[in-house]
Amino acid sequence: MQNTEFQQVMEANKGMITAFVSKKVNNQAVSEEIVADTFIKAWQHFDTFDVAKSQITTWLHTIAGRLVIDYYRTINKQRKLELTEMPENSDYLQVSGNVQDFASPASELIESKELQKAINTAMGKLNETQKNVVDLYFIKGRKYEEIADMLNISMSNVKVTLLRAKAILQSKLQNEYAAL
Repeated sequence: MQNTEFQQVMEANKGMITAFVSKKVNNQAVSEEIVADTFIKAWQHFDTFDVAKSQITTWLHTIAGRLVIDYYRTINKQRKLELTEMPENSDYLQVSGNVQDFASPASELIESKELQKAINTAMGKLNETQKNVVDLYFIKGRKYEEIADMLNISMSNVKVTLLRAKAILQSKLQNEYAAL
């Protein structure tokens, strides 16, 4: 593969892969690293890619997905290691006070979980583009221009998609949350 061919493949798919990884990983720096690693692996193993078996986008998503899984495996191993290193006579779990003192936070937690469930249900009603735009704008705090570049769509399309998604979410959440 020529450098220019690979550069064209990378430019054509960078926004889509970035959006895919950003949706899976909440840390922007880690997300950017995974996207870079995806294209490095694609470059290194392009000779094994078979156009007859799959599309380049499918192949790139597979590479990115596997790197995301590897990232979370690493994180889980680190957490397990941290837990095993915790001293036995630790003060971390000591609780003082009356049980009634914890009633308010518990009820808030339950309400928060119910709200989260309602939000997840409402998000399920959005199409994939709407979910990506909502996630990038509200959760990741990205600007319209960044979202447009990442998803390879126009800025006006981002605004319209966000407007429509907000209307759907508002309608569904009013129905779901009213039922709670």
